[in-house]
Amino acid sequence: MRYLLLILAASLTLSLTGCGVASRSHYDPYYNNQTDYRGSSSQYNGNRSKNLAPRVIGEYMDAKAAAIAGHSRDADVRVVTDRKGIPALQITYNASALVSSFNGTISNRGERELDYICRLMSDEKHTDVSIVAGTRSSDRSNVLAGVNIIKNYLVKRGIAKSRIVETDAVRGGGVLTDTYTITFMADNNMVRRANNGAL
Repeated sequence: MRYLLLILAASLTLSLTGCGVASRSHYDPYYNNQTDYRGSSSQYNGNRSKNLAPRVIGEYMDAKAAAIAGHSRDADVRVVTDRKGIPALQITYNASALVSSFNGTISNRGERELDYICRLMSDEKHTDVSIVAGTRSSDRSNVLAGVNIIKNYLVKRGIAKSRIVETDAVRGGGVLTDTYTITFMADNNMVRRANNGAL
């Protein structure tokens, strides 16, 4: 009975530590979230010689997601599907983990997180970047300011401004606290190289 209670306590602890964005890193591979990389979008059904991008880019994004999840205790890391049906790397933080509420700058912890991400993603220039805040408030101005602070910091650390294709803030969606989500998506050049076996 004592061992059974210990097992139940351990299970409860694991369940609780997995709750919330900032409790600990979470890695949820695309192929567990959806099906797998092969033929996941109707865009890639048909000629298999042109159907390499979801699998090849998925493997690339999986490797990056695993590295970030292993490095960070603050990030919720996932490989999701973008609008083209291609795997994309999505990293979400509680707002306080990246932007200081005292002076409106990147916090020391945020600098460590973003510096690591920029170094990790420096090997592939053909990714578009989205920065989106989630908020409970009807006033989006504070989190939009944070989005621009993060954008400027990424540019300062070597992410080309032209790669940042979306900056926005959305309200609701079950958000319990303000968050920032940075998503790296394959651009058309990367998709083409993956389909040609050159990635």
